[in-house]
Amino acid sequence: MKPSILVVDDNPTNLQVLNLQLKRMGVVAHTATDGIEACAAARKNQYDLIFMDCQMPNMDGYAATRQIRQWEKEGVIAYHPTIIAVTANALTGNRAECAASGMDDYLNKPVETQTIGKILPRFGWVPTKLPPIPLEEARLLSVLQDFNGNIDPESLCILNDAMAELKKVLPDLQQHPQLSREAHRLKGMVALFGFTLLYEDFLLLEKSADFWNPDQIAEHIRGIAEHLKEAEEALVKYRPR
Repeated sequence: MKPSILVVDDNPTNLQVLNLQLKRMGVVAHTATDGIEACAAARKNQYDLIFMDCQMPNMDGYAATRQIRQWEKEGVIAYHPTIIAVTANALTGNRAECAASGMDDYLNKPVETQTIGKILPRFGWVPTKLPPIPLEEARLLSVLQDFNGNIDPESLCILNDAMAELKKVLPDLQQHPQLSREAHRLKGMVALFGFTLLYEDFLLLEKSADFWNPDQIAEHIRGIAEHLKEAEEALVKYRPR
């Protein structure tokens, strides 16, 4: 059974990235943007796991955790969620404050996908990859076909040029001086043709490039290269033989 998860962070980018990481493991999470929303969600729903940002406006993660734990004692909520702090400052004092507030564990930002993959089995969920869908056929055909439903040679040429550019830029992508902006550009390119996996890849890179370390970026780009190969294979049936 899939775990019920709440992700709490006041930064929209952090929410989007962590949600995408969970989605790729087959889990869809609820979200909250501050401690007040987190408490309201925890009171309304029953969560197995809460990823709790520590520093947030209105009510921070420490106060929200203390409130949730107090509700447990008072019987306001009849369950015990595992609450994991997500913090950019996992120093000794910060860790002590996490524990004192009632949090069960803590993670450093940025949270690595492999780390999440090790946490989910604690809740009876073995991370699963969603069936790979390299492209959205309806979107691709809307670009390639003419009014008679035939593949337009000029449109096919545009597609081929785009694929050639992707293969050209990928080997040196990590060294790009404005990696986030370049990922944004490439995201728009692949979206035009309906390349689903590549779109998600470049979206995640765009949002994460400024805080991932070089090893994380390199690993992600290797994944992009694999998805590019899958897209090439999926395109075979649309190209004249």
